[in-house]
Amino acid sequence: MSHLGSISNLWSRKVRLEGHNERKMHMQHVTSIRSSCDSQGTNMAWSINKAVLVPYDFSTHSRVAVDKALSIADSPSQVHILHVLPTFIPLAPEGFPVEAIDDQVRLEYTQKALDEEFADPRYSQCSKEVLIGDPGSTCVDRAKTIGADLIVIPSHGRSGISRLVLGSVAERVVRFSHVPVLVLKITD
Repeated sequence: MSHLGSISNLWSRKVRLEGHNERKMHMQHVTSIRSSCDSQGTNMAWSINKAVLVPYDFSTHSRVAVDKALSIADSPSQVHILHVLPTFIPLAPEGFPVEAIDDQVRLEYTQKALDEEFADPRYSQCSKEVLIGDPGSTCVDRAKTIGADLIVIPSHGRSGISRLVLGSVAERVVRFSHVPVLVLKITD
């Protein structure tokens, strides 16, 4: 088991408070989290006995998230590493054989790279998967499909114009997920 810090840092989850039922549901969720705290109410020993989804983008930040998920999960077989390829929109110059780039080839190539990235024996029981789609919504959908208890995702800490232009996968996952999301703020 691992100590993850204060409750305020543990759950980064935006809850819509438009309706009383949603507010009540959120408060019940928070109550169940607090009941697991230590005597000071700040640290929590936590262990997950179901699936943990980790969106992975081949960055060092994502590797930290995978390692955190391994420390939280009861077994490495509960950790599901997911890389999401964006949908390919063929905008190529005249004469370029766009049909040579198909989704199956992209999936196979990326799956091979993902498997090589996690070739270390400590990752051998982790599920490694590549899907195509919008990264934020695909992660949320996949978490629901596998019955995940938790999504662990790094935040790159972008702000300003770069966040506006690039968007934030972590933000979309937090906003639309129906399961708790642990956002790891990792600075360079």
